[in-house]
Amino acid sequence: KYVTMWTALSEATPENSCLYVIPKKFDPGYTLGDDAIEDTNDKNDGDPLSRALTGKEAFQNIRALPRNIGESVLFTHRIMHWGSRGNPDSHRNDPRIAISFVCSDPEFEKPYVDPNYFKGESIPPFRIRLLLVCAQLLIYYQRFDLPKDVIRACYEYCKKNSGDLDESYRKKVFVEFVKAMKEAGLQEDSNPDKASISVHKQNPKEEIVNLVVTGDDDDSDEEDAMMQEMLDAETGGYGEFEDDYDEEVEEDESEEDEEGAVDVLDDDEEATSLFGKRAQNVDDNADSRKKAKVT
Repeated sequence: KYVTMWTALSEATPENSCLYVIPKKFDPGYTLGDDAIEDTNDKNDGDPLSRALTGKEAFQNIRALPRNIGESVLFTHRIMHWGSRGNPDSHRNDPRIAISFVCSDPEFEKPYVDPNYFKGESIPPFRIRLLLVCAQLLIYYQRFDLPKDVIRACYEYCKKNSGDLDESYRKKVFVEFVKAMKEAGLQEDSNPDKASISVHKQNPKEEIVNLVVTGDDDDSDEEDAMMQEMLDAETGGYGEFEDDYDEEVEEDESEEDEEGAVDVLDDDEEATSLFGKRAQNVDDNADSRKKAKVT
């Protein structure tokens, strides 16, 4: 019902990266399905790869599928497959290039866009091709190190042209958008050098103000988009982050409760953000701040 043809456009070997698979007879989930195995409370319950590779001997069942230029391999969606990492110490430094063609029974998975775009000899319009590129980048975001602005741009284009996407596929795209934004946010938190903010090291007060000025607007828009998609997913009964949405709502309500409180700083701590609020100075004398209610 779902077949992929993977074609090597350059030589694909274990040395520079090729496909690896676990043959059907060594994968308990190939025929039964992973959900069916999970329902049996099997002692090896876990992710599908762990169930297929239960011990050292099981790793010998993995098969490499090297291909020469122009050669292909056909496989179904049921077989577990992955591409290897090239040998960094190899004398070859040219990239491995391949292209995949996928064919699906519409009863199993509907076309991502109206199939009429692909009829005849003409290719689909650029708008549709770009839509598929943006959608697939979101679906497979874990394969790419996409910055948040690229993720957001792909999402906005998909949102603008969402009427051209199949409903099930569209839901999946927007679910993956939320996951991609969350992971990108975590990466920025762990690696602040990659965040798009400017910091003046010589003045601690300026540093705080700049963080507020450069981040609030974009972050707010991104959070609004994520919240909307999580809300739609919860309402529609799809997606996997209902609990995340509830946590976000609780955080927003907590922030609203505290909006009436502002930091009153001492004279030597004067620093102001764009929105008229005092920018909190970073020091060890936390007791010098007092809370005041705004009436």
